[in-house]
Amino acid sequence: MVIVGRYEVEKEMNEKPAICDQIPSEKSSATIEESTRASRILDAYCDLISNKYFSSLVIAVLAVYWYVSIIGTINIKAELTPDKLFLADSDLVKIFEARNQYITTYYSVCWVEEFESLPNSVGSYSTKFWLRDYEDFRKQGEELDNSDEFDEMIGTAIEFSQNGSRQYKVSRFFFTTAFHGEELVEWSNRAALLNQWRALADKYSDLGVSIYEDDAKFLDLIETMVPISTQSAFFTFISMFAVAVLFISHPPTLFVATLSILSTSIGVFGLMSLMGAELDPIMMSATVMSIGFSVDIPSHISYHYYQTGPHFCFISLQEIAHMSPSNTYI
Repeated sequence: MVIVGRYEVEKEMNEKPAICDQIPSEKSSATIEESTRASRILDAYCDLISNKYFSSLVIAVLAVYWYVSIIGTINIKAELTPDKLFLADSDLVKIFEARNQYITTYYSVCWVEEFESLPNSVGSYSTKFWLRDYEDFRKQGEELDNSDEFDEMIGTAIEFSQNGSRQYKVSRFFFTTAFHGEELVEWSNRAALLNQWRALADKYSDLGVSIYEDDAKFLDLIETMVPISTQSAFFTFISMFAVAVLFISHPPTLFVATLSILSTSIGVFGLMSLMGAELDPIMMSATVMSIGFSVDIPSHISYHYYQTGPHFCFISLQEIAHMSPSNTYI
């Protein structure tokens, strides 16, 4: 930015003698009229910006902008779905849409009655638990004398040891139970349900209960995105502030430039949230980069204000406006 700024200043200084050497009579009337019209527009613009009533209106609009942006930033929703990792026209996206539309029940290898009493649980009839089957077998079935046949019947649901006797000791087992609900289509709700399972499993830590969920590697990322994004945005903002301190030594100008960067960053987060955007790794990267981009405009404006010295605001605005036709948007 410093190199480009120096190049612009040198180019401007080199163009001034050439402009002064031009003979006014050589200019066409259309060029003079266009220049006069542009000058009138810029003068009107500077008069408008310098008006105290307009400044009060801008401050009021800025306050509303900050309020809306902060509300949106606070209420931003973290969401992570596999379809966001593929192109919009990918066939995998269609598969994920079909899954969300038609598969509304989610199963997890997950103490049994307590799991079945959680919200969204289908109930005991959906639970595949070997002990209940074994109790039914004890009530209705006949004893099996063939241990090989017994082992084959049990399958892989439990692991046990016989210790050279006819008594079997169960060392570990697993069971499955089902949960359903339309809200579970959203992965953030599934992540909340997974945390409920884990909290319930922690109550029986002496039994070594553990939870398995096929999509846990994605669900675990959801609750980390907000704190990671906050930390990244904070340290990026601090870095931009440090850069501004190196090149702008005037405290009021530094404050205005820093406040502009902060305002732009909050606006990006808040307005995108209110527009329905969800916080995912892609948006997280884009918003963090936007903080770096937001330093460009306030740095240029702050530089021109700083270079004008102790002059009035009206004169400063006129100098900025007349620097180049490309800066008329300021």
